[in-house]
Amino acid sequence: MEKENLSSEIQEAVLNLFKIVELHCWNKVSANIQYILSDINEIKEELSESEKRRLQNRINNKKIPIDFEKAIEFLRDEFSDLYDVNLYIFQSKKKITIVDIRYFRKSNLDANFLVRVKDNSPMLHSKLSLPIYYRDDFKKFDVNWESGSLDHHLKELIHNFKNRNKLKR
Repeated sequence: MEKENLSSEIQEAVLNLFKIVELHCWNKVSANIQYILSDINEIKEELSESEKRRLQNRINNKKIPIDFEKAIEFLRDEFSDLYDVNLYIFQSKKKITIVDIRYFRKSNLDANFLVRVKDNSPMLHSKLSLPIYYRDDFKKFDVNWESGSLDHHLKELIHNFKNRNKLKR
């Protein structure tokens, strides 16, 4: 990712994110996009992945979404300290999609590793969190599963029931 092309690279990454969602999720995502920004180190506590996800969800629910220009302005200001930038869908509703821009700062890296990567440009990724039941019989899942959708809870129950029966055998 280059600072001069930051805006176009983020737009392209958002398009890639939407393609990933189209392949794996049954939801249609709105082209009306807002953004939230998350420092990956917001949650430093030693928690399980599900606890981290719930805590991150609570934190993100309190954030006020911003438009593309404000998100780009922030990333430009912080560019020299960015090591990795990951785009996730935080929420998708009928009229709005909120993209979570999660960033990891070089200043949070181990000193020995920082020496090796301090001059590298930040990496940019489009990612989709997968629910525990993704490999089950379900072809596609709800993009809002991390928000605790009813569809997610139902499929999670089915998944747990199937696995419990497999363990008994």
